[in-house]
Amino acid sequence: MASRPTRNRQASSRVADGANGEAPSAVHQSVLAAKPILDLIKKIGKLSALLPETVPEAPADDDIHRVITRVEHPDGTVAATFNRRLDILFGEDTRSSDGRLKNIRRGDYGMGCVVEYLESIHWESAVIPFDLTEPKLTRVADELEYLCANDSDKRPVKSGKSSAKTKANESSAGTDANSRPSFTKEPGYEKKMDRERALFDIVELF
Repeated sequence: MASRPTRNRQASSRVADGANGEAPSAVHQSVLAAKPILDLIKKIGKLSALLPETVPEAPADDDIHRVITRVEHPDGTVAATFNRRLDILFGEDTRSSDGRLKNIRRGDYGMGCVVEYLESIHWESAVIPFDLTEPKLTRVADELEYLCANDSDKRPVKSGKSSAKTKANESSAGTDANSRPSFTKEPGYEKKMDRERALFDIVELF
């Protein structure tokens, strides 16, 4: 008579786990890791819409729009380009004599352009080290918070009501002042993001 197989009396890790749950996948972990960055970007977006009229409105040819849409790091990576753009616009060396960041301006060609750029990055793919990213975004968020808190008028900026100077600049640039400017990405930007999303999808399969 054949002997009966010995039963495995050791409980599986899933059963032994008090929460009876599985460890988060690599994709889930990357999403969780990106959440603080995404929360900061959301905060920057909300505060940018609340900037008071004491903060200048960016014209169409403003440095913010130029840097965000044209400046790229020589190595062409999303991470290096992000670092270069944020350092140029909001680095510690851009503070004025009273300690305030100088490149904070209202409108679609100002912080609106910055927010649109930040939202275009696929943060969940972790192409940009979060330990380097978070201080840069926190610096911007803190400055926006200061500007909003130190002005009694906190109404959101209404589109289509540009200053005379801004309208003149927009007109000279051939842009309709009542329309939101589209975010002009640097050459090859879409291919880079598609490649990073593809790598992220491959990781998700495993």
